[in-house]
Amino acid sequence: MAWTRFRARLMGRETVAASQHVAQFRCDSSGPAAQPGQFVQLNLPGVYWPRPFSLLDWSPGGAGEAASFRLLFAEAGRGTRALAALEPGCALEGHGPLGRPFPEVHGPTWMVAGGYGVAPLLFASRSSQSPAHIRFFYGAARAQALWRTSQLDSFSPTLCTEDGSHGVKGTVLDAVRSELRRTGERPMVFACGPMALLSAVAALGKEMQLKAYVSVETPMPCGIGVCRGCAMALAETHASEARRYAMACEDGPVFEAGELDWEMEAACRV
Repeated sequence: MAWTRFRARLMGRETVAASQHVAQFRCDSSGPAAQPGQFVQLNLPGVYWPRPFSLLDWSPGGAGEAASFRLLFAEAGRGTRALAALEPGCALEGHGPLGRPFPEVHGPTWMVAGGYGVAPLLFASRSSQSPAHIRFFYGAARAQALWRTSQLDSFSPTLCTEDGSHGVKGTVLDAVRSELRRTGERPMVFACGPMALLSAVAALGKEMQLKAYVSVETPMPCGIGVCRGCAMALAETHASEARRYAMACEDGPVFEAGELDWEMEAACRV
């Protein structure tokens, strides 16, 4: 897919939940179109490797208009703290949009978001030509970590907190499983969030024979498949085959859930 190197200026930043921010950037020129699930790589001050950020939205510009994009991110490490410390007007270099996006929505589709994984799923929902087919499930550990944005309202979201401080008490996957049993529906599932959530979505999809797509979170030093630093083990089809790997940045970050070896992924996180 087409991508470009760009220079982008931070136009503004808003704190929207506990340690979570929405940052608005404007590029120095127009750029290619982006699809939900794709990401950009940003070169941040004091950080050696570029950092990947899922797109909340993207406007390619054109006809004299520069490209612009928004990111939802949480302060979790050196890269995200560096981004949170930037003052409006600061310029960064980066490249994108990158990676394999979510497929188009056709028929009933349930969005399953954990934490700031809500960003690409909101992008996918707002870009859909069939918004009536979408249901949104969004969870976090506590109420302060939920981004309660009006942009979600049109999708009648089911909000969940593990401590019961807002919405349904329990994990977002608990709510999804409960609704599947109650309604008897067999939707397609899109998911983004912590890897443990994605693994659980993959297991649920296999158990209930649902088509599920997950957007993985893993370090991606180059973003274009050159450094081989974001390898994900693929599920083996035959015991005699050598293990195969995909690059999250180039072959993903969106995968059909059954493509990946979730036991191997969990072992690598220990």
